Amino acid sequence: LASLGPLGSTPANTETYGRILNSSPKREWRGVDLLGPLVEACRGDDCSGSDCSGDGDSSTKKEEKKGKRKKKRLRIKVDTDVNAPALAEFLDYNNNLHGNSNNNNNNNNTY
Repeated sequence: LASLGPLGSTPANTETYGRILNSSPKREWRGVDLLGPLVEACRGDDCSGSDCSGDGDSSTKKEEKKGKRKKKRLRIKVDTDVNAPALAEFLDYNNNLHGNSNNNNNNNNTY
């Protein structure tokens, strides 16, 4: 997730992670939770806190035994709109450097 900043991008700080910080000059955006609604929409269930990006808890396993839908782990990275493209370029370069590219010179953007 890449967003305007300042953005809470430290996973250990659960109060601000995925939120626009209160120091933003954009008053209307201060404190807005960007990550929570996105995670909820992607998973299709109601979750909060670290459970959204974790492996689930014992209650999830009990629900699986009862035939309910299994919660899937999401890989989440939150950063600013300035840092995210640089990280993506680094990862792409690193994958190409080590021969892990799935590009096959066809330049289509399928994921």
